[in-house]
Amino acid sequence: MSIKSKTALEFSMERFFKGFSNCYMWTFTFADVIGKQEMRSRWQTLVNGFNYHKIQGIRVFEVHPLGHGFHIHMVTRFRYDVNFIRHLCVLAGFGRIHVMRCPVSASSYLTKYVSDFDREGCQKGMRLWAGIRFQCTHIRSLVHTGGVAEMIRRLSDNFVSRHVLSFNRMTEKQKAWWKWKVAEAYTYLGDDNWQIKNWWEKKACAVA
Repeated sequence: MSIKSKTALEFSMERFFKGFSNCYMWTFTFADVIGKQEMRSRWQTLVNGFNYHKIQGIRVFEVHPLGHGFHIHMVTRFRYDVNFIRHLCVLAGFGRIHVMRCPVSASSYLTKYVSDFDREGCQKGMRLWAGIRFQCTHIRSLVHTGGVAEMIRRLSDNFVSRHVLSFNRMTEKQKAWWKWKVAEAYTYLGDDNWQIKNWWEKKACAVA
């Protein structure tokens, strides 16, 4: 899981629990070991029930390290009727469920599950986390400020081409890599060189 995705999840939970001191952490398991597609299908059935009954939360997927299939964790602001939630789970094909009350600060534990996700394995193509009847922070809305990332945004292709031969004939992936290296070099030179870099960038843009 990328740092950006983890940060978006943390921001989402911060907004979700604003004004609350406690939360409720739910764990949903399956009685049998099932594949990814079947798990997603059953979960979507359960989510449809949550949406119909206006149940809000944030969920993450976890793959059991011992090969026992999937677990799904969800945090909510309220303690919903356990028997009713269990009824929805039975209809959707789930097994045992567990819920516990804990401080809101403990909700950050969910980031542990997504951090351990193996994106190259059977989890590839899955949304690691998502909101249920709640608009979470979009990853693409996050912008890192400062350091190398800020310098990369300020670098123009014309400016980098002055430092890297054949830059204009490279693929987009190669260009991104070289932008990172040039930005890294300029960042480590110190703040005085930011002004020099800006002057060159403006001059290069004017020539283009």
